Amino acid sequence: PALLGDRRDRCRRAWEAVRAAEATNTEAHRRLAGVYLRSLDQAKPADRPALYRQGRDALLAGLKARADDPELAQQFARLLAYEGRPLDAVQLLIGLAKEHPDKG
Repeated sequence: PALLGDRRDRCRRAWEAVRAAEATNTEAHRRLAGVYLRSLDQAKPADRPALYRQGRDALLAGLKARADDPELAQQFARLLAYEGRPLDAVQLLIGLAKEHPDKG
């Protein structure tokens, strides 16, 4: 577990550095969110809400920087559905599809 924590921290720092250097780099936002969200399984129950929030915030920041990225939108929509907000997820995807029809 300690080794996993070290690896997770290195990955988090690396993707945070990429995101800081290139705020519109959608892969950095997706990967950073993934680091947080994948760590939920090994986290202590008390730490899970903060990790989830950090992952969600990374995706939301990515969408604010690049609303035209379909992968970010899909990941964020899955989180909304997970939160019990499936209609919000659908509305998000429909709205982005209308704003950026070329991104399919």
